Amino acid sequence: MVSRTYSGVLDPAIVDATADVLFGVFAKGAMREVGGIGRHAAGKTGTTDQYTAAWFAGFTPDLAGAVSGRSGSTR
Repeated sequence: MVSRTYSGVLDPAIVDATADVLFGVFAKGAMREVGGIGRHAAGKTGTTDQYTAAWFAGFTPDLAGAVSGRSGSTR
C-alpha cells in the first residue's frame, strides 16, 4: 500500500470568500423563494441559451449535490 500525504489545495480565505458570494443564491438570488434550508449553504444556478434546460449545484460544509432538468419544449 502506498502512503500519501495531502495538504490543502486552496487558501481557506479564498474558499470562504467564494462560499460567501455563492451564499447569495439563497439570500437574494434564484433560490430566495426556498427561504433557506436550515443550514449555511451556497450554490449556483444556470440555464442554457434557449432556456430548455436548467441546473443547480450547491454545497454545505458536509454535503454537495447537483441537479439538472430539461424542458420538452424547444421554445
